[in-house]
Amino acid sequence: FRTTTIPTPLGSAALDDPPSTDLITTTATTTVTVTAMSSPTEHQLTERQLQAIEDEIKSTQPLTSIRLPIDALIHQYQSSSSSDDDDDLDDDNGFLQSAKLLAEKYTHLRRVRGDGNCYYRAFLYALAERLLRRMEGEEISRLK
Repeated sequence: FRTTTIPTPLGSAALDDPPSTDLITTTATTTVTVTAMSSPTEHQLTERQLQAIEDEIKSTQPLTSIRLPIDALIHQYQSSSSSDDDDDLDDDNGFLQSAKLLAEKYTHLRRVRGDGNCYYRAFLYALAERLLRRMEGEEISRLK
């Protein structure tokens, strides 16, 4: 419990003896007791749940994967296209075609954790890899 003391004015009175024009103000003190809520609010419960989900994802998914052959992506969509749902089959065929187009230009891929920063992480990772591949021997040894 938290106790708060609040002064409150009771009123004013004029003095009769001796005659005067001064006013006397009297105040009394009122004690107000406020009970603090001990149970968490809905917002706090939601925050805790989101934090638990985020912690689980961090513990099970790396920020980036090792370098994988592009065939891993094609294989993923080929195996998922064996579902019975026609709508999923159309989507999977589109993904499979896209994966095959990517395989014409790229040889490898690196999976990135989808956590809201995945685009920036993927872009900067690819940029750093490209810069490192272009460096000469002396420059690379200096970075190590």
